[in-house]
Amino acid sequence: MPYSRVSYYYDNDVGSFSYAPNHPMKPFRMRMTHNLVAAYGMLDKMHVLRPRRAEPLQMAAFHTDEYIDFLGKVTPETAEELTGGGQRYLLGELDNPAFEGLFEFCSIYAGGSLDAAQRITSGAADIAINWSGGLHHAKKREASGFCYVNDIVLCILDLLRDFPRVVYIDVDCHHGDGIFETVIRRVAEWYRPGAIVLQCGADSLAGDKLGCLNITMEGHANCVEFVRKLGIPFVLLGGGGYTVKNVARTWAYETACALGVQQDIDRDLPFNEYFEWFGPRYRLEVPSNNMEDLNMRDGYLQAVKEQVELHLNDLPFAPSVQMQQVPRQSVAQATGIDTGLGMEEEESSMDMDAHIKQFVARARRRRERHSQADVLAALEDTAHSHPRPTRSLRTSSSDSTLQNLIDAKISAANVSSATEGRRFFGYVPPPSRPDDGDESEEDEEEEEDEPMEDAFSARQSGLAQWGFSGQNGVVVAAA
Repeated sequence: MPYSRVSYYYDNDVGSFSYAPNHPMKPFRMRMTHNLVAAYGMLDKMHVLRPRRAEPLQMAAFHTDEYIDFLGKVTPETAEELTGGGQRYLLGELDNPAFEGLFEFCSIYAGGSLDAAQRITSGAADIAINWSGGLHHAKKREASGFCYVNDIVLCILDLLRDFPRVVYIDVDCHHGDGIFETVIRRVAEWYRPGAIVLQCGADSLAGDKLGCLNITMEGHANCVEFVRKLGIPFVLLGGGGYTVKNVARTWAYETACALGVQQDIDRDLPFNEYFEWFGPRYRLEVPSNNMEDLNMRDGYLQAVKEQVELHLNDLPFAPSVQMQQVPRQSVAQATGIDTGLGMEEEESSMDMDAHIKQFVARARRRRERHSQADVLAALEDTAHSHPRPTRSLRTSSSDSTLQNLIDAKISAANVSSATEGRRFFGYVPPPSRPDDGDESEEDEEEEEDEPMEDAFSARQSGLAQWGFSGQNGVVVAAA
């Protein structure tokens, strides 16, 4: 089944980290791979994306909170103290050193695998590639085998939100051809997965500094070609591999396999930023060596295949799984505790008291302005429409009474404003007026006037003092 929708995740920062000067794991190999992929012109054939950094909460879907908190705090200087002298978290100090930028490195490669999973579940891609991922040795509460965060488990957990069954295939230091096709075809037919996660660790290649196998680049890439032919969406991850020039060659070639263009690319390497690393042949190849092939001795491969068949027959055919909707937001996000703001925005939003004070003060000023105008308008309209009492509402003797009515109305508005502030914000504004500097905000924020029952009742009580009464919304003069 041909695929045309391939997503490729890469963050250039991932190649800047270093475990240690003499450590066999070199994150720099991802940068070499990317440059070779770009030199072959394959980026134009894929949707190239920069992954989002994985958050501690996402990592805690598998790892313990204490371990993730440790990864965020540990530095080369504090490693001895935080690990209790190497008794927890980083048990193999030589394999898993506490290097500078450790947590950022983990967040980049884990974020790439999580984004790749979401790309598959959303249906936006048939194949999603993250060569920086595939660090499968990390345990729930400790690092292991050059791996700190197990991005593969996180990826599979995310896929299981939408697919009832997911198959994980790992060729890191394992066989990449021959028996592979027989077993995987049988697994796919029997298990019926909705998605596949393929870890393409390159330490099984011939000439690897740590691996002791003798697989060629074509034999390793045959796994990608075969899984692609199954027609099942899959995530393609990296893994081990410690002869960096061979790792870059193989992953670039396997990117071509994912695109289905492996037959079209030139085996003479194009010039790229790291061209001198691929000498002396400068070819896209990882040939086998003269190591003795022990796989064919005493029918070993046939025995393994028969054992796999036997175990598969004991499994139920395409085991059913009860599916239900799983929220993708955390509890904190769903309840509004986590606003999703950045650090600077979060800090600026912490001063809620000032925001509440401004809000209540503006509301109070609006009520004061409108209530005063309403009282004056109502009294003057009534005076013009009803000749009694004969004393003018604007005479000097009535000015003090009119002012009392206005003051009473403003006082009622203040009580209403304070009540609203207490009910919605848990804050009662001070009696003093705010500075005049806030008046500009009042002009900028035009809001609709809210109906005020307390304004109407105050108006009615004020008119009653002048011998008027209101019935059915109409002001009438008392006899």
